[in-house]
Amino acid sequence: MISGRTTLKNKKFWWGLIMLKGQKLAQVAYCVPDVAAAAEQHSRLFGSGPFYLAEHVPIRSATYRGAPAEFDHSAAFGQWGDVMVELLTLHTPGPSIVTDVFRNVVSPTGLHHLAFIVDDPHAAIAAAAREGFDLSLHVVLETGLEAFFVDTVPAYGHLTELYAPSPEILSIYDFIREQSIGFDGTNPVRSLQIGAEGTA
Repeated sequence: MISGRTTLKNKKFWWGLIMLKGQKLAQVAYCVPDVAAAAEQHSRLFGSGPFYLAEHVPIRSATYRGAPAEFDHSAAFGQWGDVMVELLTLHTPGPSIVTDVFRNVVSPTGLHHLAFIVDDPHAAIAAAAREGFDLSLHVVLETGLEAFFVDTVPAYGHLTELYAPSPEILSIYDFIREQSIGFDGTNPVRSLQIGAEGTA
């Protein structure tokens, strides 16, 4: 049972429950040292996938805590039941959304963020800021797709990623889900070109 004392004392903890109420979890993301190896292992252990690997995802711009930044990363995306799984690694050294979660860790591994598709990411970000949760990263892919990472680490131990329901992001989710239908474990890691026809 939740004590009434938690309502104000732990106000920050409940931010996500309020702002994301009714929103379906879209993705669970893990930071891994080797994306391809992690995708193969995840598929073998849990029957997820197939995973589609995008190496050095093309980025138009990235803003980390208000300043221009590099965001060179690779990621694999696969379906795990009703949820997409992302496995990611960052190739850029220095402070980042990885060090936000894994401070002073040589080889970051573990839960990194949960992602939600929301009607108005800017409104959600503003509401989060009022509760003391800052925007850590705003990234725009070369295709124009935007993603926002809110620093909810103090409350949850992970970041929260937000997207608008753009045709591009919805097509990516649809593609990954459709590819999982009838997947028998063969060729569990496949190549993905972000923005290619049929994927984004």
